[in-house]
Amino acid sequence: MAKANKRRTLIIIAAVVVVLIAALAAFFLISRGGVAVETAEVRTRELAVTVLASGSVTAGESRDVYAEAQGLVKSVEVKDGENVQTGDILLTLDDGALAAQLAQAKSGLAQAKSGLAQAQAAGTTASSSIAAAEASLQAAQTGLQAAKDAQASAKRLLSLSEEVLENAQAAVKALEQSGAAATNPAALLQAKGAVTQAEASVEQAKSGVAQAKSGVAQAKGGVAQAKAGVKQAKAANPNSAVKAAKSGVSAANQGVSMAQKAVDAAVITAPIDGTVLFAPSAAAMAAAAQGGSASDVPGATLEKGSAVTPGSPVFTIVNSDKLSFTVEVDEADVPKIETGQTATVTLDSFDGEEYKATVSKIATKAKTTLTGGTVFEVEMSFDAPEAQIKLGMKGDATIEIQTLPDALTVPIEALFSEGGTDYVFVMDADNTLQRTDVQAGTTTETDVELTGGVEAGKTVALAGSVQLESGMKVKVATK
Repeated sequence: MAKANKRRTLIIIAAVVVVLIAALAAFFLISRGGVAVETAEVRTRELAVTVLASGSVTAGESRDVYAEAQGLVKSVEVKDGENVQTGDILLTLDDGALAAQLAQAKSGLAQAKSGLAQAQAAGTTASSSIAAAEASLQAAQTGLQAAKDAQASAKRLLSLSEEVLENAQAAVKALEQSGAAATNPAALLQAKGAVTQAEASVEQAKSGVAQAKSGVAQAKGGVAQAKAGVKQAKAANPNSAVKAAKSGVSAANQGVSMAQKAVDAAVITAPIDGTVLFAPSAAAMAAAAQGGSASDVPGATLEKGSAVTPGSPVFTIVNSDKLSFTVEVDEADVPKIETGQTATVTLDSFDGEEYKATVSKIATKAKTTLTGGTVFEVEMSFDAPEAQIKLGMKGDATIEIQTLPDALTVPIEALFSEGGTDYVFVMDADNTLQRTDVQAGTTTETDVELTGGVEAGKTVALAGSVQLESGMKVKVATK
C-alpha cells in the first residue's frame, strides 16, 4: 500500500512539473514576441466544390447470359476470361430429350398433312373424311403428349430451382455463422444476390408450371375437338373433315415450332463482343469467403453434367474496351451530382496518377451498406482510358459538382465556431489576434468560403497546439 501511495505521489508531482514547464515555456515565448502560430491570407480565388467517393473499375458494357430452359451441360466451348465475339457458341445443353420431342412433333405434322391430303383428295368420300379426322385426332393426341412432357419438364425445373434456392440460402447462412461475412462483406453481398436470383428462378419456374398445366388443358381440349371431328366425319360430312384436317396441320406446325425453339435454345451464344466470365455459384462464393477454393466445391465450376436453370446467369460478357469507374455515393451527396460533371480518378495500383472521367450514369435505386447506410451507384466513363487500367482496380473519384469563380476563402483550419457563430482570429499590425465574426458559405475538404466579416488580404491564424484567444500576442511560425 505504501509503495502504491508513493507511486501516486510521484505521478502527481510529475504532472505538476509538466504543467509548470509548459507555463514557463508559454511565458518565455510571449516575453520574446508572442506565441508562434501558423497563419494564412484571406484571398479571392476559384473554389471547386467536390464529392469524394470510393469505388472500382467496372465494365462500361456488360451482359448476363442465361439459359432459356433448364437442363444439363453437354459441352462448354469457352474458358473463363476468353475473348469472344457476338454469336460465338459458349455452351451447349444435352438436347437428347428435346431432339426426341422435335422428332415426335415432326412425325405428328407429317401425319396431319397426310390426313389433310387424304381429306382433300377424297372430296365427298366419307371414308376419306374419316381417315383425315382420325389423322387429326392422332396429331392432337401427339400434341397432348408433348404438352404433358412439357408439364413434367416444368415440374422438374421447379424442383431444381427450389434446390438451388435452398443451396443459396444455406451458403448465406454458412457465411453469417462462420464469421466470414465480417472479413469478406463482398462475399456476403454476392451470396445474398444469388439468393435473390434463385428466388426469381423459383417464381419463374412456378409460372412455367402454371403455363404448362394450361397447355395440357388446351391440348386435352384439342383432343376432344378432334374426337368430335372424327364423329362428324363418320356422319359423312367431307367439308368438316377437311376443316378438321387443316386445324390438325396448324396445331402440328405449332408443336414443331415450339420443339425446334427448345432445341435451338440448347445452344447458348455470346450476345455481345467482350470477355466471358463464368458466373460463380453460391457454394463457390461461400468457399472463397472461408478461404477455400471454388474448384473444390461440387457444382462450383461449370463443366459437363452441371445443371443450369433459366433464373441464374451462366456467364457474364464484359466489354473491356469500354471501362468505367463506379463509386458508391452517400444519399446526402447524390442530389448534387449530375451526368456530364467532370471527375478525377486515382487508382490504388498507380500512386500519383490521375485519370479524367465524366459522370455518365446515376443509379435510380439505392443500396444498403453492411453498416446500414444508404448509397447510390454513380458510374463515370474514362475520358481517355489507358491500357494499364484493368477491370476491378480500386480507387477514389473526386467529382466536381460546383465551381465558385471568385470566392473569398481561408483554410478550413482558420474557421472556429461557438454557440452557432462562426469566427476567425485576424492578426493586426502589431501581431495581436482579434476575434472577428464571419459568415461561412460553401465548405470543401480543405477550404471554406467566407461571405462576410473579413476582407481579402487579411492574415488569419490557424488552429494548432496553442489555444488561440482574442488579444493574444503572436508571431508567425516559420516552416
